[in-house]
Amino acid sequence: MSTPATATRGDRTKIGRQSVHDQDGLVVGYELLFRARPGLEGADEETRDRSTSEVISTAFGEFGLHRLGARRNLYVNITRTLLTGEMPMPFGPHNVVLEVLEHIEVDAAVLEGVQQLKYHGYRLAIDGHVGGPEHSRMLPLVDVIKLDVSAIGTDLGELVAYLRQQVPQARLMADGVADRAALDACLAAGCDLFQGPHYQRAVVPTSGVVNPSQAICLQLLAALSDLDSSIDELERMVSADPGLSLRVLSAVNAAAGAGHQVTSLRQAVVLLGRRSLSAWGMLAALGGNPESKREDMIDILTRAKICELLAPRLNGVDSSTAYAAGLLSGMVRVMGADPEQIARRVRMDEEMTAALVNREGQMGGLLDAIDEFARTGQSSSLIPTSDVSWAHLHGLGAAVATIDSILGQPA
Repeated sequence: MSTPATATRGDRTKIGRQSVHDQDGLVVGYELLFRARPGLEGADEETRDRSTSEVISTAFGEFGLHRLGARRNLYVNITRTLLTGEMPMPFGPHNVVLEVLEHIEVDAAVLEGVQQLKYHGYRLAIDGHVGGPEHSRMLPLVDVIKLDVSAIGTDLGELVAYLRQQVPQARLMADGVADRAALDACLAAGCDLFQGPHYQRAVVPTSGVVNPSQAICLQLLAALSDLDSSIDELERMVSADPGLSLRVLSAVNAAAGAGHQVTSLRQAVVLLGRRSLSAWGMLAALGGNPESKREDMIDILTRAKICELLAPRLNGVDSSTAYAAGLLSGMVRVMGADPEQIARRVRMDEEMTAALVNREGQMGGLLDAIDEFARTGQSSSLIPTSDVSWAHLHGLGAAVATIDSILGQPA
């Protein structure tokens, strides 16, 4: 199961969250990466472990994993302190998979802790690099085995066959799937779950071009984030784009059911509400099939909600303004658009423009902290890692709930 310690480990250490897919490509879970707070790089392993455990506990405070939906699990990179029971597990077993990473040695204390967790209904994922004196005794308890396919190479099929015999109860997750060819090889080998760069959104080259319809949708998104925007103003923006108007009316009538036809755009705007209307505005700006844009929309709304939740940690930053900044910066990333042109077309004020274009001011610092967490699992000194982790988790839950309510649960 193990490969040399010097083997390439994919990009898993560079992300705060990564989607997990089934054989049909559907998102069935998310892996969430936690790290110790900044400034502990030189600390001993025990100190770093306890710090990371505290970050995890803070992040999961009052969060219900059921908010991710029945088909989605959260894979949590767990610490030794939580595995052994030295610190209480901050969540129940529903919708969670505890992942034991390669730096944790499976000794008697870890084995005993895992046995207790399994007794209470928790599921366990183990990294293919994990070792230790009690490693073999833990295998019958494992529900998911993660395989670094970039390091295994052409031996993948043989390894999968071996694991099917030795650990028949475990599902096999191909980690580090780089492209379509790698995915095909993993499917042929018989892997059950998949994650890696292949599933990450392709970076669209910045073209600097935003068409008139997209500009209207982006203006609407900014207006919806401003609680002072009137219904008249929102109706005017929606009506300026025929395609968006049709989507809004169709969405309201689909929800109302037969015999309750809504023909007034104003009434439709009121009935949808600001957050649902934001989602439809996003979808119109992104274009394409709604289902194919589900994860893009979840990413954008997660980012917006993180900004809203963290705004009170900053001085003089309004929550609705922070939400708008997160929403628009997320749109810029997904669309591959020029942020300066977005700022100009949406008619942003000076503070918002400085944050979005140049990452200046507290708002710009907030966006940078979120980007850093997404890259490394840590954040800057502006906002503690524990706060960003907490906001990220709650933002993800809110985004999934919003998009699922609009598009329906994944098939």
